[in-house]
Amino acid sequence: MATQQQPSRSTRLTRHSVNGFRYQVAVITKGRAVFVQAVEWLYQGGPCVKTHFLSLGNSRADYKRKFNSEQRALLEKGAPFKEFDISLLYNILQLMCGLASPSNPVWTSPPSGQPLEHLLHKLKLMRNHIAHTNDVQEMSDEELLKKLRKLKCLLSRILRLTGNRCGIHPHIFRDQVWEIKQYFQGLLQRVREPLESSDLNNFPQLQQEIRVFQEALRSKIEGDSRQELHDLYPQLWDVTLAQWLYPDLKIQPSLNFTNLVIVEDTSTLSPSQEQKHQPSDISHENLLQVKQRNGRLPEVIIISGEGGIGKTTLLKHMLEMWVRDPSQIEGLQDASLLLYLQLRGCTISSWNDLLISLVQNTFQGSGLTTDVFVDLFLAMNIVVLLDGYDEVSKKAKKLITDLLCYPGNMRIVITTRPGCAKELTQIMKNKRQVINVEIKGIRREDRPHFVESTLAALVQDPTRREEMKEKIVTNMKTINLEKGKLDIPLTLTLAIIREVETPGQSSPDIYGDLTALMMDKIRERLARKGIDDVDEKVQEYHEFQKAVALQGLKTPSGMEFLPESLRELKTNSDGEGMMALLKRLALLPKLRDLDFSGSLTKVEIELLPKVLLQLDVTTDGEGLRALARRLPHLKYLYNLNICLLDCPPADTLLDLPYEGFLKLNLRQVTPPHWLWVCDALQKLLTTRTEKAFVTFPPCCGGFLFYYQVWEASLPYCGRQSFQASSGLVPTLSFSREPLLLRMVGGIPVLAAVCGAPLLPREEVEEELVRRETISVRSFMTYPTEINVERTKVYKRGRCTVT
Repeated sequence: MATQQQPSRSTRLTRHSVNGFRYQVAVITKGRAVFVQAVEWLYQGGPCVKTHFLSLGNSRADYKRKFNSEQRALLEKGAPFKEFDISLLYNILQLMCGLASPSNPVWTSPPSGQPLEHLLHKLKLMRNHIAHTNDVQEMSDEELLKKLRKLKCLLSRILRLTGNRCGIHPHIFRDQVWEIKQYFQGLLQRVREPLESSDLNNFPQLQQEIRVFQEALRSKIEGDSRQELHDLYPQLWDVTLAQWLYPDLKIQPSLNFTNLVIVEDTSTLSPSQEQKHQPSDISHENLLQVKQRNGRLPEVIIISGEGGIGKTTLLKHMLEMWVRDPSQIEGLQDASLLLYLQLRGCTISSWNDLLISLVQNTFQGSGLTTDVFVDLFLAMNIVVLLDGYDEVSKKAKKLITDLLCYPGNMRIVITTRPGCAKELTQIMKNKRQVINVEIKGIRREDRPHFVESTLAALVQDPTRREEMKEKIVTNMKTINLEKGKLDIPLTLTLAIIREVETPGQSSPDIYGDLTALMMDKIRERLARKGIDDVDEKVQEYHEFQKAVALQGLKTPSGMEFLPESLRELKTNSDGEGMMALLKRLALLPKLRDLDFSGSLTKVEIELLPKVLLQLDVTTDGEGLRALARRLPHLKYLYNLNICLLDCPPADTLLDLPYEGFLKLNLRQVTPPHWLWVCDALQKLLTTRTEKAFVTFPPCCGGFLFYYQVWEASLPYCGRQSFQASSGLVPTLSFSREPLLLRMVGGIPVLAAVCGAPLLPREEVEEELVRRETISVRSFMTYPTEINVERTKVYKRGRCTVT
């Protein structure tokens, strides 16, 4: 039995759809006919449109940018104007018909009246709107009558103004206008009649016209956006060599860009994955083509590296190459658009805002709504470069979240310092395929090239430049700038600047030389403003800045500048920073007070320096065991904060032989069982006699535990209540049974019960009593719904263990 054929979409049109269909057909057919007539009257060239376009001073690149491949095929085969669509006809009117230039506001917003250019633009916007609906618009009879009358007037005025401008005899364009009016007269009379077969035959043509127009519009928007970005990026890609010394001295990335040592970063992998995966070296030329272990290209590339290592320079080099020679970086030529944003101080919070902020002129010139404009980019291959996640603002974090939800073909390249790499990876991995790479520096053999290219921006005389190059390369061999077998670009740049500013006067103390240069620059700039007697104030400012700089010192390259006179140092860094500091310690004989915080592994912890007074360390189980072995050697350590990242078997942990201030944070570990917490504390704090603060993970019921040996005593009262003394926290004496203190009506109530509300009371009580090695004398928990205004009560998430 034959299946019944479904009625076509056109035969199911409603009354309002019929009205919309008639209007769209009128715009497309008669609007296109008017455009054809206008081009035939105004076109000033010969039979070959391409030849005429090039004769007007345009280049072949302009020709390819203004006309897509389908349009170029029509132009080059000499097709008549009546075969062109509205988009191509509009381009010819703008470029080759003696009208105002496309950038002239007379097209979109004339200062007065409605010239021919503006009327043509209005007709094209009508066509745009139809093309972007992807469906038949619905409109009432009254709406259709109103729109048809307006369209008739618009088309008639275009013909009159065009005829007058090109000197056509009035009776000719009057005939054209009369035909338009007759067409619309008949159309207006049929508003309330059903569609005829001749009308329905136009439906496939209408849909095809819409598809062709959408592709032409997308191509034009892509071309205009590329051109706008090509014009913008030369203003953004220059790199400042030393902001504090030469704020106005900038250099194109390509002039001193040196091959970077880039390796796949496995630090964000789990220990088991890291053991199986061998990191590979990566060339910056192949960065966009690096594949994941599954053989696929990642959607997100996270580039980590210390400050001054070359992250920003790499992104700006990619910008310059995309504009000038995309073939230099494999895969870059496939990017329809390359978008760049610096995250520091960024206030952009959405993809729409980012796109429109970078191609604002294209958006305004398109006449499209924001949604329609943004949707055109879904079919494009887009690469987004985001620089500096470690300095990201709250608004910019929303932007990153929005980009991760983008439904189109987008790849993201984002830079960060190592401390934020894990956080960023977790954010990205939830929605995108991610690969992590790390910049290590530049190779020693590339040092002469870097010096020479950087000198080219500082020294104009080629003879002097060559002499200085040889001298600088020789001097650098005597300065401790090495990072293994690698150099850090910023460190080399500062060393070059020192030699340029004070030739022949440099000393082994590069930090001191650069500081003197900076102070001289400050005095010089103040003198230009007429300010005298500033030496004392500049010296005070220098001392302040030195303290701030040393407190904020994070990068391995920064450790190399520590002055030999340094007595105190407070720094936040990572494993590489600690290794660089250890290397520098031999040259810091006066250092007696070291305060270090950051993420360290077993390797760095085993080498912790003896001058350490305070340590705030984030580490894993191996690092914690290494710390337990190292603690007996840290005789001066009096403050120790530990944040544990995993929960290794409790029986593999070691006792912490340490009696100073201790804070143990278990909040970041993979959610363990609460029994593991009890076992771990028993193991770590077995021999400890002083109290320790412990932040418990959520598995312990979501309440705060506080263990304390009270100094005074109060007779045990079973379940009886007692009145606290004048605002003081009550002091208690217990038997071996843990006790629970609750606040009821402002009065502490002592009861012989125990345990976090989310855990079985008997199990918690039994476990805490059994583990006598942690000296549990009391166990108190405060319900979160009661507001206890006592300064001695600890906030949620902290406890004290004695």
